Amino acid sequence: REINAAAGAQASGRASGGTGASDAPLSNSTAVVVGAQVAPRLTCLRRNMSAIGSPLCKERVHGYALAVSENALANAPLAAACSADISKHCAAVQPGGGRVLDCLERVARTRAQLAPQCAEQVLSQMAAELADPSTSFGLRRDCSVEVSLFCKAAAKGRGLHSWPAPLSNASAGNASDTSRGTLDCLRSHSRALGFRPACAARVASLTRTEMSDSRLMLLGGQLSHCREEAAQLCPNETAASKSLPVAKRYTGLMQCLQAKHAKLPEGACRVKVRSSLRVLAYFPTANSPLLAECRDQFTAYCGAPDGVDLMEDDALLRCLREHRALFTGGCRAKVMSIERMAHNEMDFNAEVSEACAVELRTQCRGVDSRQQLSCLERMGEVRAAKLAPTCSRVLQGFKERAAQSVELMGKVSSVCREDYELLCASASALQHPGASIQCLKDSRGQLRSKDCKAAVLGLMAGASRDSRLDAMLQSQCGRDLFECTRAGVLPGEGRLLKCLKEKLSKLQPSCAAQLRKTVHAEAEDVRVNFEVSKACEAELHHYCASVKPEGALGCLELHLGGSDFGAPCATAVRATMRLALQDYRLHPQGKAAREPTLA
Repeated sequence: REINAAAGAQASGRASGGTGASDAPLSNSTAVVVGAQVAPRLTCLRRNMSAIGSPLCKERVHGYALAVSENALANAPLAAACSADISKHCAAVQPGGGRVLDCLERVARTRAQLAPQCAEQVLSQMAAELADPSTSFGLRRDCSVEVSLFCKAAAKGRGLHSWPAPLSNASAGNASDTSRGTLDCLRSHSRALGFRPACAARVASLTRTEMSDSRLMLLGGQLSHCREEAAQLCPNETAASKSLPVAKRYTGLMQCLQAKHAKLPEGACRVKVRSSLRVLAYFPTANSPLLAECRDQFTAYCGAPDGVDLMEDDALLRCLREHRALFTGGCRAKVMSIERMAHNEMDFNAEVSEACAVELRTQCRGVDSRQQLSCLERMGEVRAAKLAPTCSRVLQGFKERAAQSVELMGKVSSVCREDYELLCASASALQHPGASIQCLKDSRGQLRSKDCKAAVLGLMAGASRDSRLDAMLQSQCGRDLFECTRAGVLPGEGRLLKCLKEKLSKLQPSCAAQLRKTVHAEAEDVRVNFEVSKACEAELHHYCASVKPEGALGCLELHLGGSDFGAPCATAVRATMRLALQDYRLHPQGKAAREPTLA
């Protein structure tokens, strides 16, 4: 009866010269309600669509829901509540095609004030679309190709892969859950090759809306499974939530659960909270606490001509990673929290997950999310040809950024916590990439923890092989390294470091001083000397097996004339010793003997 009344109202409008939506309706089932007055019982039916028993009624209500998404003016309560805002902000927008709702959502996103009653109606409309994304006209229009390419399995039985098909009888019981699964699928592939910008923007818009009001979190069930965990881990936030406005009631509670996600036991709550964290990792513009804390600093450093609120997710991710060392206070804490998650677990690393999707699926299948980054790094070291160029480039970028802060190296941060607090706490306050790790390298002789010393030596060995992983060297020797690469020297296998060593006397003072630290460490411990350890593997085993690593270079020097001493090893040892002869500071024994006398 409600639908017939709506159809009659539309027919009456046509008879009197009125017009419906400007865009063609999606199907016959939607045509009967486009442009019609929305009766209260239709709104009720829409909210309770999963409880409707009649397949035909369900199909008609679904058509109605899609129609009001296409033309917001067909939603009489929204049109009435937002009349002034539409006239003020969206007067030039032609009704239909989802344009009016897009305009209102964009106004709300830029922190302009919608009238309270209008904001509630827009929220109600977006909540309905989030509860069942198949009723989102914009999503169906912009993402039909992506659903077909990436999410057929998620949409199976729902007709979503052949949008705009109406509801099927087979999906009556779990239509909403299946449709939300399609939205989650689109989110996870939003950076994939072939994912069109229009669909990516639509998915991002729905995601920002979902995270903007704590009531919308309930639609995804993030909190409905977490009552016991919230009471146990977040008692203060649970108590405080009862006195907060309904729109903010669950925000603090959700943030607390996200911050303590590692302590959550296995189960539905842990899955939901981790899912919400993954959404924020992929869509940082939906991270309201981050934007609130960092708005001024993002505006200063990120070059957002239209304001931070209108930045794209990719642009914001690039900014917070490129300018991480410049952020201060609470903003830095928020950014580093995001960065730690991305570097420690692949589930929260949007860029590498997409760039290396094939490698993760074929070579790291079954590997725990926390070990997948290490799996890819081992592939790059042992079987570089197996990594696609895009994967290799993105992975290298993350390795270089990790080298800028001990906080981003999960193992080092864990095993070196006490030594770091004792020896290098002041380095964490320096806004210089690599300062904290350089402090641990310089203090390696004073480290108390054997595990910490081993981890630091591992970092130094990696930087000896690939100087791009030495943030301080990159900073101090950037111009000279550029000259090396311009001369045709390729990164990796110690080549750039060898190039710098060959022109040590011609380097700028700051670069030469930084390079001396590296060369001294290589002469002191053969484990961090890539050139010698690679060229002399057999000689170290044959002549120096019983010698400690700190004395291995001297051992090799004593046996240079041996009959079994290979030419490549001899060349590498002589090159290291030649540098030591040029400057006593580069030879461990010479430095120890001379400096007390000079003092």
